[in-house]
Formats: sequence, C-alpha cells, structure tokens
Amino acid sequence: MSLHSDSSGSPVAALVVGGIFMAFGLPGILRTRKLRRTGASAVGQVVDIRRSLSDGGTPVYSPVVIWQTPDGRQHEYSPSEYSSSKSRFRVGTHLTIYYDPADPDRRPKLKGAVGNSLNWSLTVAGAVAICLGLADLVLAHR
Repeated sequence: MSLHSDSSGSPVAALVVGGIFMAFGLPGILRTRKLRRTGASAVGQVVDIRRSLSDGGTPVYSPVVIWQTPDGRQHEYSPSEYSSSKSRFRVGTHLTIYYDPADPDRRPKLKGAVGNSLNWSLTVAGAVAICLGLADLVLAHR
C-alpha cells in the first residue's frame, strides 16, 4: 500500500481491506461502549479455565466466570475470545462483567477482555488502510 504506487488497484484494495477490518472490529467496540453506558455491571469470579486448541494446534484458554444479577440469579459466561496465555486468567480472580439487564446471558463482555484489544487493533488497522487508500486516490488524481 505505497502512497506512490502506479497500480490503480492498490487504493481500491486498501479501501476494501480497511473496510473489512473495520467491519469486524468496530461493532465489538460499539457494543462494549453501549454496555458500559446503558447496561449493568457485576463482579464475577473465575471458577475454571477452559483449554482448547486453535486451528493451528496452539493451546488457547478462556476463563469461565460465574456472576450474579441483583435479583440473585447466577449466570455463567466464557468469552469466545481466547488468550494464548493460561496465566492471563487464574481461578478465583474477580473480573468485572458488563451485561444487558433485560437479557443478562446475551453476549456479556468482560472488562479488559482479549476481544476488546482485537477489536481495537482491527479497527485501527482498518482506519489506517482506508487513509492510505484515500491518500493514494488523491495523489493519483493530481
């Protein structure tokens, strides 16, 4: 994605790639922000660590968090975002969880979860690719 490329496909490719990255990252960021602003939060406790293998065969870990709503109902959540580091989560650790009070089990989010960093990384990379693509288009038409 050079700013001085002679290929007319490069700016379009940068815009497409940037759009795809942002399409995957931005919704997660917006959902987390909405839950923080309009949802509820609770402190949960890690009761287990689930281990699975990534597509490449690398072990990945996800905490199993138990938490309660104010009415005393207990909920369990294990995020679909994983960490490659088992030490990132420890049984007994307390974590803040954001949730929708109308449907507590529908896609809650852990504060500082792995997926939040991934969403931000995708969104920033997408924005950079879009800016480079736009700059290429502007420079190509000078």
